[in-house]
Amino acid sequence: MQITDEKVKENFVIRALKQIGTFFIFTMVFAIVFSFLQPRVYKTHSEYLSIKEKYDNLQKEYDSLNEKISNDTNALNSKKEDLTKSNEDLQNKLNSLNKEIQSLN
Repeated sequence: MQITDEKVKENFVIRALKQIGTFFIFTMVFAIVFSFLQPRVYKTHSEYLSIKEKYDNLQKEYDSLNEKISNDTNALNSKKEDLTKSNEDLQNKLNSLNKEIQSLN
């Protein structure tokens, strides 16, 4: 039995066709699997966008509440200062009235 160039070429072509067929089969399997996974990827991305939007809205609400708290704190501090001043004034008036009462006695 002699191995001829024709037989070598034939074996080469057969092996090449087998490799191409194997590559084609794996490519198709990958494409089918990916096509089933793709809607889940899109769903996950849309869920991510939804959660990100909710997070951004909560962050804005948090910032506005912090600003409101800051404004309320400033207003309360100014009222506290006003009350402290009026308390000091009343204390001074009381002291002066006590002195007048003592001087009258």
